[in-house]
Amino acid sequence: MVGGGYSDFIVAVKSFGGESIITQTLRLERFKGSYEDITDSSFEKTAYGIKTLLTADSDTRESYYLSKDAFSEINKNESFFDMTNNIAFVKTDIRFDDYEKFDLLLKQNHGEKDLVVFTHEWLLFFNMRKNVLAYARQCYTNFKIRKNMERFFKKCLSDGYQFTNEI
Repeated sequence: MVGGGYSDFIVAVKSFGGESIITQTLRLERFKGSYEDITDSSFEKTAYGIKTLLTADSDTRESYYLSKDAFSEINKNESFFDMTNNIAFVKTDIRFDDYEKFDLLLKQNHGEKDLVVFTHEWLLFFNMRKNVLAYARQCYTNFKIRKNMERFFKKCLSDGYQFTNEI
């Protein structure tokens, strides 16, 4: 169950990172979560109850339990609020791990007031592999992602953006 696991996660994070790094905005693995999982009361019981879920960065990729109408709303306005369950859904603008399309994504989102970005942390830390070709590709991917992140944050700082872990 997604919700119950979140309570356990909060306890673990507080033990090593402290309270200040806990967010009420999440992106669940593969943007998956059934209606029952997401509306489970343990999502809201703690002081860190989930308020916002990040949705896919693609106009065609479904997210969570959302209906076609809600999905259409997210693609049009980049957000949807489920009033029944008091949960906001916000579309992801940029994924750093999509490094081949990064310039296009940056251009498409130019001038937006708010940008929602993420990458998978495992792409930034890699292990030596037996397959030299796979290792070389992973090194290249890691390099491109880090370069794009560096460019992105320099540009955002020069444009006066502020960063937050909450939406």
